[in-house]
Amino acid sequence: MTDSGIASNDSSPCQKTRNEMYFLHYAAIVGLIVVLITKYKYEICQKISQKVIESNTLPKVELVVGVLSARDHFEARQAIRDTWMRSIMENAHLSNRIQVQFVVGETGCDIHPDSRISKYGCEKWIVSIPDQTDDVNMVQVQEDSNYSSLMMVDKISFMVRHPVVINKLGLLASISLEHGPVHVLLHDDYREENITEVKFSAQNEGVVDRGYRYMSVQPFLLPKDFEGTIRIIYHDSTEILTAESNGGQHSSTMSDLGGIITVQKHRNPKKERKLFLPSFTMSILEKEQLSTYVKKEISLAQEWTLKEKKIAEDLQREMEMFGDILLVNVTDVYRNLPTKLLYFHQRIFSSFKADFVLKTDDDCFIDLEQIYSFLQKNKEIQNSKLWWGSFRDDWYVEHYGKWAEREYFSSVYPRFACGSGNVVSRDLHHWIAQNYQHLKTYQGEDVSLGIWLAAIGPTFLHDTLWKCDRSCESNMYSIPELLPIELRAMWKNRQTCGNPCSCL
Repeated sequence: MTDSGIASNDSSPCQKTRNEMYFLHYAAIVGLIVVLITKYKYEICQKISQKVIESNTLPKVELVVGVLSARDHFEARQAIRDTWMRSIMENAHLSNRIQVQFVVGETGCDIHPDSRISKYGCEKWIVSIPDQTDDVNMVQVQEDSNYSSLMMVDKISFMVRHPVVINKLGLLASISLEHGPVHVLLHDDYREENITEVKFSAQNEGVVDRGYRYMSVQPFLLPKDFEGTIRIIYHDSTEILTAESNGGQHSSTMSDLGGIITVQKHRNPKKERKLFLPSFTMSILEKEQLSTYVKKEISLAQEWTLKEKKIAEDLQREMEMFGDILLVNVTDVYRNLPTKLLYFHQRIFSSFKADFVLKTDDDCFIDLEQIYSFLQKNKEIQNSKLWWGSFRDDWYVEHYGKWAEREYFSSVYPRFACGSGNVVSRDLHHWIAQNYQHLKTYQGEDVSLGIWLAAIGPTFLHDTLWKCDRSCESNMYSIPELLPIELRAMWKNRQTCGNPCSCL
């Protein structure tokens, strides 16, 4: 045989190895493709199966209305049932297409309102009468064995839980006054105005007491729920340096006057020693009233327990009678409204196939027939990321009062709809419901919804017929802040002459 014959009928060992490697690579690629196709088919089948299950088990409705309502708002709910809700229930064409649910927290706050830190939450106010009630220095310097780095705090924000008088302002005594004066001032945060101030200088150093120098001010009454800030103002921050006397370490301790003052916590991720630069001196007012409260705290708790029990019993009867109340797993207080809204979307998602979802409050007039008519004429928008309402733009973030925002660190909120009523399309509703466990809540449900939806870029449909205030229009979709008697009168006008504002 020739060499060429041998070459044509027999492969070298290297060639066989290469062929085997090619085959193995090919087989691996084919196997991977098969796995991916199988996984893809499985996921598709799962989605199809889920849709089939939903279509077979969940009732389809065109509009679900969620009315956020407090547990004890019996009269407000009944006024709605007797007015704009009745118009739907008595309309055979609409009664199966629109669902109205009152969204109520499963539990009430078990703390008497007088015993809460804030009337908007459910945190207990723990208070005791301190041994010293007059001319109490609120901040003191102490030795500290913690040799961590130092965090110097140039302002103290606080809330007053019981009336006090402020009569002195102070400054850390180790701050040098040689490079210029240092001002200490008291600021009313809610009114956004300065109340009083003092100026420490080399010529007027004040009186030193327990690590701080003080100056007297005109006594100023700070009422219950006052929110303010003590701050220092200086010309050159490089000169605000603290002297560590005798080689020791120092930090500050702050009194809360037995719970009468609540100080806003400072973010301190490094666990540094805190040294407050300003201080102030206070005296407690109305001591007898405070003493009376402390003595009757137990009886207040017992009284509130009975009241909450009565509310729970009445609410249970209401649920059995009307079947239109959706209980969600929250304690029913103002600060939990965003969580309430999230749970509402989640529960509706698991109970209905809804094309649109409307949120409103139990003090609002709603023209459901007009709203439904608009949605019927625009059915194609149900999967268009639609958000329909009257929107607030560049809304200033409040830091004090009822709408105090502690978690959103920006000067303005993203665009959000005012609370009298707004509608989201099915796709937005599904997104909220499917992510309800991951969405962070903020101070109110309306601004929270704006922050959540900003992440996915909704399609805004701005319409001023969703009223943000009590300015009335004959063809409006909603109007807020109505007493039950006002809602009934408005509905009577609408039924009589077609104009809810007036029949004159």
